[in-house]
Amino acid sequence: MSNPILALIPSGYKGQTATAPKVYSVLPSNGSGDFTFDRANGLATRVNKDGLIEEVANDTPRLDYLNSTCPNLLLESESTNRQIRSEEFDNSAWGKANVFVTSNLTTSPSGQLNADKIIATNTTSVKTIQEVMSGAATTSGATVSIFVKKAEITQIRIVAATNISPYTNWVRVSFDLETLQEFGSTLGTFKFEDYGGGWYRLSITGTPLNTSNVYQFSLVKNQNVTFTGNNSDGIFLWGAQVEQKSSSSSYIPTQNSAVTRFKDICKDGGSSTLFDITEGTFFVDVLPYNSGLVSTISLSNNSTSQRILIQFQSNGAQVRLFSSGSVSNYQTITFNQRNKILVTFKLNEYKFYINGALVSTDTSATVPTSLDRLNFSNSTANSDFFQGEVNDTRVYDTVLTQAEAIKLTT
Repeated sequence: MSNPILALIPSGYKGQTATAPKVYSVLPSNGSGDFTFDRANGLATRVNKDGLIEEVANDTPRLDYLNSTCPNLLLESESTNRQIRSEEFDNSAWGKANVFVTSNLTTSPSGQLNADKIIATNTTSVKTIQEVMSGAATTSGATVSIFVKKAEITQIRIVAATNISPYTNWVRVSFDLETLQEFGSTLGTFKFEDYGGGWYRLSITGTPLNTSNVYQFSLVKNQNVTFTGNNSDGIFLWGAQVEQKSSSSSYIPTQNSAVTRFKDICKDGGSSTLFDITEGTFFVDVLPYNSGLVSTISLSNNSTSQRILIQFQSNGAQVRLFSSGSVSNYQTITFNQRNKILVTFKLNEYKFYINGALVSTDTSATVPTSLDRLNFSNSTANSDFFQGEVNDTRVYDTVLTQAEAIKLTT
């Protein structure tokens, strides 16, 4: 197999400086393939190579190592954590019922001694810590997430609802940190992620949640929210987040007000000299998020007239191959998991491969000309920004054989 003319296997970057931040390409090594990066006016977090959540500065690309020894390039849309005092459960912003909080009792996923223990009192009643917010979500729904670590108590329930009592328009999940399983009846879309060190991030998404909402975390014992505590047994919590999104995004710490993380933009990799080709291969190894929005990776000349797009559809089920050379093909993939996608192109022959299989061929198409850039967005880099994790991206100036294409996408 020949070498690609451009390869982005995330490994290096230049953050905020006097010149534009960059994501470095592996090939070419002279800098002509490097990407411009932008995330203006806002901090963001990533999981570093030690497995710890850390903040990175404005305009700093995020090489994320969550559950991996090799980083991916994390690209996300704008999001706001509307939950104030996200790490301070002892603060009066949090309502407490039949629990008390011992602050900074254990190490959090950030590696700092700043995670709180929520302790059940010796009453026989529901034991809850909660926040009531006005205008935190609309009928588009919300996602509530929390980092949890078991102590003497290993079970927790998350509830998001319009009213405290009776609950209306509510979503909920009960989860056992010992068995790593849900129990009871789950309402809404639930997800859990392992952050190491016994910490799990739990999230629940639902719609509608209207303009006055309660977000509630309840201690559970023997699958019962009403039990008698002993003033010492509890569970560890850290990093609460409420987003008006269809899924959780990377953690956004807050103090006394909501905080917004702005979108990541990675664009303009390559040059007209590099992409002066009449045939080639375009390969991506990515984990696309089911964001409810179209997101795209494109080869183009910064116009809509000359372009090849790999486009992830808003229904969260399809990827589309589109070329201004008169190719349009939709295929089903699974979002929120890693996918390897490849297109070979030359005059009157486009082949589309997904995860080790040839899925489509077009025998009557032209090749766009004057290509000069690769964008993680639409062809003009003004919308449809890719949302997900980038593991590998390559462009070849040759058409890989079917055997080579299947091997690369397997």
